[in-house]
Amino acid sequence: MNAQQSEYNVLVNWLELVAALPWSTSTVDDIEISKVNKSRKLLQQTTTTTTIIFSSPEQFYRILMKRCMM
Repeated sequence: MNAQQSEYNVLVNWLELVAALPWSTSTVDDIEISKVNKSRKLLQQTTTTTTIIFSSPEQFYRILMKRCMM
């Protein structure tokens, strides 16, 4: 790929990002499919009816989890 092409910088940045990921680190995920499906439905309803602006990802997560527990 020629460095003059517009996709060149996008590809280089993506490759650098992927190379910098902590490949030897892992986590234990505790995902309940029912909560995921409920969250997805709630998010779809919210995004199609109104626009909500959150001040932080944490605020979004707290509100989403609160609504999923209803």
